Amino acid sequence: SPGDVTTLTPPAQAQAEIAQQEQHATASQSATTQAQQLLERQRESINVLSNLRTAIETLDDAALTESLAAKGYYVVDNFLSRNGNDDDDSSSGKNNLMHQLQTEANLLYGSSSGSNTTTQLDPTAQAALGFAGEFLTPLQGGDDQYQVAPRSIEWVVGVTKYLPT
Repeated sequence: SPGDVTTLTPPAQAQAEIAQQEQHATASQSATTQAQQLLERQRESINVLSNLRTAIETLDDAALTESLAAKGYYVVDNFLSRNGNDDDDSSSGKNNLMHQLQTEANLLYGSSSGSNTTTQLDPTAQAALGFAGEFLTPLQGGDDQYQVAPRSIEWVVGVTKYLPT
């Protein structure tokens, strides 16, 4: 019909146009994937902070204050799981906050980058204090350490924010 026009493009130009369309599609998929990953990280962060807040709100303030005054520390067994705050939503436990914190601690222990200095607690005091093989690693925050240990950083931020003064 008179209104139909078919344009023929040279094969090289057609291939270039197809390649360009594929690049745009790949870039669009990549942006979508990155946005989904960002949303998932934000959900995890909110979940950690919410669980910490709930766990802290259930602490016995009087016992906490008394223990801090008498001993300088307060011990809480099963802090996250005693009130159903364990964020384990899989049978394997891989999403468990405690598992994530342990994994991050191992990464921090093995990391020799930056100013991460891992120190073993005094091995001569093991019998007296009841610990063995425990180490200290400073958490300093910032982008570098947050990439390695996001839940550990959120733990410190959450406890600091929600623990009553």
